[in-house]
Amino acid sequence: MGGVYELAKLPWSTEGSYSTFEGVLGFRYWNNSFAATFDASANVSFTNLNLERSFGLAVARSDAIQWVDPVIGLRMRHQFTPRQDVMVRGDIGGFGLSGSQFAWQVVATYGYSW
Repeated sequence: MGGVYELAKLPWSTEGSYSTFEGVLGFRYWNNSFAATFDASANVSFTNLNLERSFGLAVARSDAIQWVDPVIGLRMRHQFTPRQDVMVRGDIGGFGLSGSQFAWQVVATYGYSW
């Protein structure tokens, strides 16, 4: 969750073509869950001694960790035509203020409006 603020808009010579540079500020929600199980069983038989034993072991564990990180970043968009655009966005977050020390992501997309 967050917001975007347009820092600059640069028009190009082609009609409807422009580029924008935008600042991004927000929060990123993390939800990490873990589930594991381990089962073991054994059957021992000593027919000569008329002895038979069985035993088993089972362990199960599950947990979830949740936190929210502050995020700051930049986004660049370029509109080639009214129907085509490219967007590149990068951000960093965490800063040791909550669950993570440092987190980042970069996303690039191409869009075409039919």
